[in-house]
Amino acid sequence: MSSEYIKSLSLNPFFCSKIIPHFVQGYGKDVELPLAYLILPYVLYEPSRNVLRNANAKSSIYSLFIDNNKLLNIAGIEKRYEIYKNLTNQSIIVACNENLLEFEQKLKLVGSPKYQNTKNLQIREYYKAAYYLGRIFSDYRPFDIFLKIGVKEV
Repeated sequence: MSSEYIKSLSLNPFFCSKIIPHFVQGYGKDVELPLAYLILPYVLYEPSRNVLRNANAKSSIYSLFIDNNKLLNIAGIEKRYEIYKNLTNQSIIVACNENLLEFEQKLKLVGSPKYQNTKNLQIREYYKAAYYLGRIFSDYRPFDIFLKIGVKEV
């Protein structure tokens, strides 16, 4: 497969609509909408996805992305945050239409996705990265997450 073909598949709202529920599962509670806009910039960006797929329950923002007050593996997060806003919106709509999520004030998980049950190893990496990003973010208030990673405009 060409890299352009793979890129077009990963930027598909139907594919991304399956990533977001794994984040919500890892987060462990309903997700405030602004936080949802960080999922795809982290999971679709290969350097941060590679870090996340090696995360575990004890990982934190600091152990994975911040060292000596320097941001690691997330260069350009603010730009990607803006770039992926529209795709995130489309993906949330698809996820709600597919009964993977519900949305009122916050994103609420319907069912319980398990990244471990995904047979395709490449797709499982995306789901696992989303799950652990949710686990890591669940330890912080959304405002603090944006502050720590340097996204100023929400």
